[in-house]
Amino acid sequence: MAAKSGPPRTPRRPTWTRRRPPLPPPPPAAGGFPPEPIITAIDAFNRAALATGGTKAARYGAWADYNGHRYDVIRTIRGYATGYTWSGWNVTERGTFAECVEAAARGARRPEKGSSAWCAVNASEPLTEEQIGILLSHGFEPCTDEARDAWEAKLPWQARTEPASPHTRVGFAFYAVRMEREEGVPASLFFEAASNEDWRAKVADWKRAERERRAW
Repeated sequence: MAAKSGPPRTPRRPTWTRRRPPLPPPPPAAGGFPPEPIITAIDAFNRAALATGGTKAARYGAWADYNGHRYDVIRTIRGYATGYTWSGWNVTERGTFAECVEAAARGARRPEKGSSAWCAVNASEPLTEEQIGILLSHGFEPCTDEARDAWEAKLPWQARTEPASPHTRVGFAFYAVRMEREEGVPASLFFEAASNEDWRAKVADWKRAERERRAW
């Protein structure tokens, strides 16, 4: 039998449908528990280092008292879910709204510093009176930008956050950890600074001195 002409056929690869995991919700509108107890500048830096480090570092810090998670109650296509972001989205509860709110409240009451619980609200699907009652019964409080700013004002500036996009906020400690790892900027500058502006100025001075030192 004569061989068929033309280039050899490439074996057909199977088609895989990969469902994306649920993304972390935007800043909450219903509110939640503020992190307690108040974390310090060193706590904030350590939390950021663990959250962005490798699995070995996360394992070592699993029982640290500053290793609290933010538990979010979100709406999914199959109901409600509670989870937290730590090297990916980790679901701790699936079920009814009441069950997920209870799971989030239980997680927020853990003794680790920084633990908190939040309930994201979709503007097109406002909460019912029953759902609002469930939140209030578990100690949730309405959260607004003003309330968030008032709470963060109680924290050392190193433990505060700033808007990174319309739906996310990033802590200053995460920038400090990244600068230390990628650029060698000493973390001591972060702890010694009196404000974010002061820290940025110290970093700029340090980088200028490093360039001059290497020029020699």
